[in-house]
Amino acid sequence: REKLLVVGNMHMLTRDKETGPGGHVGMGHQLTGWANRPWANQTQESEFWAGGISIDQHIASELGTDALPLAARPYGSNGGCRISYKGADQPVDPYEDPFAAYQAMFGNPDLTVDEQVAYNQRQMRALSHVAAELDRVKGRLPHVDRQKLEIHLEHVTKLENDIAAFNPAACDPTAPEGGYNYDSGSDFPITGRRHIDVLATAVACGVTRVGSIQNGNTGNAENYNGVTDWPSEDIYIDRSQHVVAHDFETDPDVGSNLANRMAIEKFYVRQYAYLLEKLDAIPEGEGTVLDNTLVVWTKGMGRGHSKDRLLYLIAGGSGFPELGPGRYLDRPGVPHNNLLVTLANLMGVPTETFGDPEICTGPMEL
Repeated sequence: REKLLVVGNMHMLTRDKETGPGGHVGMGHQLTGWANRPWANQTQESEFWAGGISIDQHIASELGTDALPLAARPYGSNGGCRISYKGADQPVDPYEDPFAAYQAMFGNPDLTVDEQVAYNQRQMRALSHVAAELDRVKGRLPHVDRQKLEIHLEHVTKLENDIAAFNPAACDPTAPEGGYNYDSGSDFPITGRRHIDVLATAVACGVTRVGSIQNGNTGNAENYNGVTDWPSEDIYIDRSQHVVAHDFETDPDVGSNLANRMAIEKFYVRQYAYLLEKLDAIPEGEGTVLDNTLVVWTKGMGRGHSKDRLLYLIAGGSGFPELGPGRYLDRPGVPHNNLLVTLANLMGVPTETFGDPEICTGPMEL
């Protein structure tokens, strides 16, 4: 509690400018502070991209580091499944497999540093050859096929750049435990924790200074007709998370509706607590890594599909005296853009406005 600040009742006023359909659109607003930009000929509510850079990518860019985006079962490739953005219409694809994220940060745990460097060099030579071949044949293809090839070429180039950026860690990292399927709904909680393990290790080792962990997507990972089956949490509900939320909104006085909703909400807070405990258990200087890390918990909507009653949990220790943890702040009507400004300032990135300047009024008062 002494390292936690709770902020309640904020408003996502950017939702007032939303032009797309549906209520599950807050994912694009959350970290960007902009209304979404619907795809051409939009037919589904998740067919959008966010309207600007996200706060994690902004802070990382200003600090001269690469943000580490992670996601447990984002379950698709659209605006409802992406939270991190380089800019408007520029979503950042997260690592879905924790072990793949670990390898990208630290290399193969079964190889020595010299073996890893040699392996990376072989991969880069192969990728360079593939990229050259793709570029050579691109001009011979029809326009539609050429567009598809260009997208593939972008992925190849990104992979090559990621490998080239590999820098052996100056610590002794531990690879995440196995024994689970990162694409399994039942193993969703375990996947989230393994992502936490990777991010905590990456931050502690100085491999990155900024990261994000996305749990599910804007409508949550199961479909409407699914179940919530998490053996590791001793949770089984014969309804999906999405339906559980709607059951509670429709009839909160029914005991089973409240119990189901509380079980899921408590799970997500436990995930957050697990991350804080991991960081707080790693010594750093005269304190812990948590003392020097700002950890933010956020949602894309308030009660029901609403833009208000937004809750934020912000943790940080002695390295963030301005935070004044151990309190609850009531901020009704304050645009969430203002909190994004405050987060940037706390991270040492001087910022006066973030996201939509017509909505942002400056940093949120702490």
